[in-house]
Amino acid sequence: MRWLKFIYEQYLKDINSEQNFENLDKETISSELKEKIKQKITSAKPILKKSQNKKPKVGEIYIFGKALYFAIAETEEYPYKVYIATPYWELCTHEDLIVEGKYQKYGLTNIIRYVSDETLSLSMKIDEIDEEEIKLMNDFLEGKIGELPKAKRGMQIEKKDNYSLNAKFKTSERERSILLLADVFFENEEIPKEIEIELPLNIQSRSNLAMAAASKSRYAQADFGDIFSTKNGVKINFKKQYCGDTAIIYLYDEKLFSGVLPEILIIKGEISAEEIKQYMRIKLI
Repeated sequence: MRWLKFIYEQYLKDINSEQNFENLDKETISSELKEKIKQKITSAKPILKKSQNKKPKVGEIYIFGKALYFAIAETEEYPYKVYIATPYWELCTHEDLIVEGKYQKYGLTNIIRYVSDETLSLSMKIDEIDEEEIKLMNDFLEGKIGELPKAKRGMQIEKKDNYSLNAKFKTSERERSILLLADVFFENEEIPKEIEIELPLNIQSRSNLAMAAASKSRYAQADFGDIFSTKNGVKINFKKQYCGDTAIIYLYDEKLFSGVLPEILIIKGEISAEEIKQYMRIKLI
């Protein structure tokens, strides 16, 4: 995969971080970024109303700052929802959509961010893609379709892969672009201690009660944390690295939760710890 390494090196040069990206371990990168993000978010003022600038169109692609690309995903609400995009589409994963713009090809990643009119005024529109491509990505992230078409998605990587060039690329883009979240109403970066949600009826109807009855264990361990069966449902203690991340949680391929992951998530309803372990998946956004 020498060609992929070359593309990755070009990407690093493009974002002016090739000198220190490989020399810092993940813990160092995370701690430094969190401090920068916290300073940016706590100093940001809430957006009370949107300006009278010309409204962007769904599918428009912009470049902002140091080679940070994004595509307009929604314009009905403000700040505008965007997908982080990239001309380095070869580095995308199977959860990203490969699309054709008017002038070149892009990777439309599953990383969701938000931008204000002020951010748009500091950005440059460089291309646009068909709105149907945005709709396809929306359907995928909302769980309406299980996977993206094989001919239009990036390289398949393992769920726990943190070392491939594709995985490193996604980590870099997620960390670089998170500063755009300052455009939303964040006053601080506090991690919720505990969130309680009700299990939706459409998910309860799919719950495997036979599995719940057969399971003698009231505890299960998953990649994302520890799961405990309770009298009224389950309690999930997320691992430290997940707490505070913005994510969408799916259970039986149905959206269960979206937002900032708390330290503890309580799910009330007919569900077992073993079901959560087997059928729950988390998409970081």
